[in-house]
Amino acid sequence: MSKGFSFLFLLIPAMLVSCHSRKSVKQEQALSGLWSTGKKEHFSPGTVQKVFVTGDSSQSYALYLPERYNDSLSWPVIYFFDPQAAGDLPLRKYASWAGQFGYVLFGSNNIKNQMSGTDMNRFIRSLFDDTYRRFSLDAKRTYVAGFSGGARVASSIALSDPAIRGVIACGGGFPSTTQLPPVHFDFLAFAGYEDFNLPELIQLDKTLQSQPCRHFLIRFNGKHAWPDSLIFRDAFYWLDFNAMKDKSIPVNDSLIQSFEHEILAKLDKTPAKSLTDRAALISEMVTFLQGLASTEKYEKELNAIYASPAWQKKQEQFAALIKEENRLQQFYIRAFTTQPLSWWREEVQKLNNSIAKSKGNLKYSKLRLLHFLSLAAYMQADAAIRQKRNPDAEKYVSIYKLVDPANSYVWYFSAILQARAGQKEKALKMLNKAVEMGFDDIQDMKRRPAFGIIKNDPAYQKILSEIAD
Repeated sequence: MSKGFSFLFLLIPAMLVSCHSRKSVKQEQALSGLWSTGKKEHFSPGTVQKVFVTGDSSQSYALYLPERYNDSLSWPVIYFFDPQAAGDLPLRKYASWAGQFGYVLFGSNNIKNQMSGTDMNRFIRSLFDDTYRRFSLDAKRTYVAGFSGGARVASSIALSDPAIRGVIACGGGFPSTTQLPPVHFDFLAFAGYEDFNLPELIQLDKTLQSQPCRHFLIRFNGKHAWPDSLIFRDAFYWLDFNAMKDKSIPVNDSLIQSFEHEILAKLDKTPAKSLTDRAALISEMVTFLQGLASTEKYEKELNAIYASPAWQKKQEQFAALIKEENRLQQFYIRAFTTQPLSWWREEVQKLNNSIAKSKGNLKYSKLRLLHFLSLAAYMQADAAIRQKRNPDAEKYVSIYKLVDPANSYVWYFSAILQARAGQKEKALKMLNKAVEMGFDDIQDMKRRPAFGIIKNDPAYQKILSEIAD
């Protein structure tokens, strides 16, 4: 079945990802006819499985169907985008909730960071076209979700396609917040307290207050990563409650009461003096349930917290922390080219010592800086390696190792540099270390010209085999 889709190019800022996003020429009325499966196919509900795009074995996606899935009904659907194209990763984390709430999940195995716009366009088109043809999905309940650069892909798709009803953005926001068009889709964001993108998402949440959309930001104890399963469960509550408000599904009083009881149980364990934690829980209760249940008493407590001098003081302190955090980020970016490695050893040690001695928001701020440095070092090293600026690359990889020694890319980049220097044994040693740390991008390994000197070595073939398994 032919689809009338065009694709609108959206440029995502440096250090993130660029993409083409899907734009529907015909909106929900046209989409409602796209869900017939045509030829019957048989998949295994209740499990995460890999599906190849029809007629193209180079493209695939992870699939999860609820155990009660059948083609006679239309099912709400979430498309997931991981920055490393690990389509099954979020599905395995969240499949149990998708099964309980009754959602179909797809995860792209092709769309990833640093992909060309042309490839991004092609993969997004294939993903949506293929799933439209083969599964019975609800045109009025189509959602996109992503982490980091994948969150920006998801937001880009929704910004250009009015058929997307909601976005779940984890650790990343919009491709750009300048000159935003009217945002008509629901936007739920997740960010860990240690996530270097938390300040951005806080600002985006404020920006969306002037937009005609429902929005909320959930903060959690964690780093720049997909949220844990229990934390992400609130996304399914959010989607269902908003569908009830839109009258897309009947009001489910049992689900509403379950959510309310869970929040109240958390509040019972949260001391009255913990204003930030209490405000976050109460605000979530009010935002999620407003229009479905009585929230007046919760709004009253929330307004009392916001009006208190203690709350105002906390907000001023937090704003000062964020301002200093932003200043240091810019300072560190310049320092990559202006400061020697000896300076970086001392600076990273000072930062780690400060983290060990700090508490609360100050500790989180220092941790966000450390994680930001990890990303920045990755980007600097990757660019220098691709441009064959080997001396610069060696310096940046050394900084990367100081900042984040457990990161697999530290050792992968080291292997590339050792291979370029003709050091076969050291290159193999670094590759093994990278795999031990979790590196598994076999396609990238095969594309690297530097590994030509070891490609016939049995040890290299063994590494490839281990990753493939």
